[in-house]
Amino acid sequence: MTERLFEEKQHASLYQKYRFDPPDELKDLIIQYLDKKKGKPHQLAVDLGCGTGQNSRSLTKYFEQVVGIDVSESQVAEARAVSGFPNLSYRVGTAEELPFPDGSVDLLTAASAAHWFDAERFIKEAIRVLKPRGCLALFGYGDSMDIHFESCGDRLNNIYEDVKQILLPYTSSKVNVANSKLKDLFEAIPFPDKERIEIIPVKLQLSIKAVIGYFETFSMYQAYLRADPSAATALLERTTSRESPAEELPFEDGSVDLVTAMSAFHWFDHSRFLQEAHRVLKPHGCLAVLNYTMDMELSYRDCSENLNHICNEFYAALRPFRNPYLGSSSFELYKKTYDSLQYPVKEWQDIFWVKKTVALSGYVGMVESFSAFQALLKKDPEEARRLSQDIEQRLLRAMGATSSETEVIMGVKYFYFLACKPEND
Repeated sequence: MTERLFEEKQHASLYQKYRFDPPDELKDLIIQYLDKKKGKPHQLAVDLGCGTGQNSRSLTKYFEQVVGIDVSESQVAEARAVSGFPNLSYRVGTAEELPFPDGSVDLLTAASAAHWFDAERFIKEAIRVLKPRGCLALFGYGDSMDIHFESCGDRLNNIYEDVKQILLPYTSSKVNVANSKLKDLFEAIPFPDKERIEIIPVKLQLSIKAVIGYFETFSMYQAYLRADPSAATALLERTTSRESPAEELPFEDGSVDLVTAMSAFHWFDHSRFLQEAHRVLKPHGCLAVLNYTMDMELSYRDCSENLNHICNEFYAALRPFRNPYLGSSSFELYKKTYDSLQYPVKEWQDIFWVKKTVALSGYVGMVESFSAFQALLKKDPEEARRLSQDIEQRLLRAMGATSSETEVIMGVKYFYFLACKPEND
């Protein structure tokens, strides 16, 4: 069944304002493919999962009629509010039940939407409505966006990675289908004449407000917003205002009550960061540095021991790809830093368990966010995906479950140190 995650009017409004139009390079490629495989006339194009109509509008100059279809009434209402396209209409409906006669459609498109479809039913329906030699064009973009501005691109991209990690527990497994570039869906399409293009690089010039607005359209951000509105709002505010490295803080001497670093200190220049934290802290101001270990544990009914044996194999497979900068253990790095800290008032906590209920896909996604997995992904994408999928399937079998959205209890072992700056230093 088509997923229904984009129903709210506010979300639809954000989509209209901040989602990208398809790039000209992609539109040209699709029309050239249609011309080559079918030829004119171009009578009817149907845009599935049309959202607020960005892709639908882009097709109007090539076709006699364009119809956009979306399951969300709010999204369709936003699309209809844009005037000036007399050959464009919209309908509320699903990609699996299309209101068109057999063999009547020249082109079916889905822009950043096909990962939400019921693949088997969608493919059957596409085969039914397409004309002979009619074409299917499915496209989107994953989460590998790079942000550039003068010399601070790395810092901006680290901020983006932080946002993705916070949103990971709220990410549907369907999004992973998009991030895999629809590979499984492509392979399932039974047409002998088909092409798959994995990368079309596109550069856009955006304001910070537009980038933050784009983040706000993410389905996982909207899930986070529903679960914890204040925390989700604070995330966007923090992300908007971050602009300095940890070693060069934009604050006056003795002006900060609390400096925190969550799962980040190991990437800093340690001595420079500690000097900078000391500089900006007020007398009796506090430093809180926290992290968690990679060896998370899962609990599910009576098979927890078996699950954690599989999880440990996952972690062991990733250890060779651990960044050398981190040393053999971030736990040891944090403890060594704590021991060397010259503040007389300080505390160390080496085990602090936090348990939360997450979908199994959320756990797998969490591990995939680790730098070791990302290093493997860059070196051997196929092996990284194979490893992740194999672990997920083994966990499902051990659980006796079939859906990666099945909930498990994930235990995360945190450690941290706290320190208070002396009054006279």
